[in-house]
Amino acid sequence: MSLGINTATPEGIVLAADSRQSYRNRKGMAR
Repeated sequence: MSLGINTATPEGIVLAADSRQSYRNRKGMAR
């Protein structure tokens, strides 16, 4: 859910790229 908000912001674009790699780590932490 946070990804959608982050993607809307300019900084989100950079986070989106980093999120892809952290997506696996975030999924484990979120869950």
